[in-house]
Amino acid sequence: MSAPAVDHLFHDGVMQRPTDVLELEHRELTRVHGIVVHAVAEVEGRTLEFSERWSRRARSPARSLSTRDASFWMAVSFTAGAVLFIAAAFGAIAGPGADALWVRTGNLIGATIFSVGAAFAVREAWGAVEPRGLEQFWATVAGRASMVQGAAAAVLFQAGMVIETLTTQLGTLVAALNTAGSVGFVISSYLYLRESWPSRDIGTVSAAANLLGSALFLLGSGAGLAPSAEALANWSFLIGSAMFAAGGLAAFKELDEPARSTDHAPQPRQ
Repeated sequence: MSAPAVDHLFHDGVMQRPTDVLELEHRELTRVHGIVVHAVAEVEGRTLEFSERWSRRARSPARSLSTRDASFWMAVSFTAGAVLFIAAAFGAIAGPGADALWVRTGNLIGATIFSVGAAFAVREAWGAVEPRGLEQFWATVAGRASMVQGAAAAVLFQAGMVIETLTTQLGTLVAALNTAGSVGFVISSYLYLRESWPSRDIGTVSAAANLLGSALFLLGSGAGLAPSAEALANWSFLIGSAMFAAGGLAAFKELDEPARSTDHAPQPRQ
């Protein structure tokens, strides 16, 4: 089999779809649940590198923070939501307590902004596949992760925050919904980390921070099922929110950083 032309494999300097990667000889593939998320291949004497995450986020020399696309607004939403969660958790620990209306309202607004970010994550993953279609969308790790994340944020966690804002008498139900939503956060964050792990770059840092934040939210939500563990819940939410904020800030840095294989002249891996 002869190698495809280099121009066929690249757009704006970033190697494209996994279907192209599968055509290459002399390749190293990394798969997650059978899906190619990263590849290194020799073509015409050059070392080319593909990453599903790089392609999805359109990382290239032309990419910058001035590009107001779904990836940018997702980072904005998750960072802003995390800041509100931090303020609410701090109020629960050092202020009037978790039952205070402004603390509960802060959590609701933070969760709503997180849901918006989850919607942008779905839009980002959808926009990265060609041709558009559910089959192509589901054939990407980001497509699967964004759907799990969307269900966790926009349905389960959001419902818990709405109920918590309306009444303080259904704490067990709220904790159960938040726990289920946090399980979804952990699953989706784990998939994003698996997707980004082979690249070992700022995107990996962002995904790892989000996974840690998700695990702490799961711990805090589970602790909410036991009234005696309120302090553990509050501190878990505070530190977890800080991890989400760190993940969002790292995402901004990622969007301003090109992929390693650029300008149709990729450099060999160091």
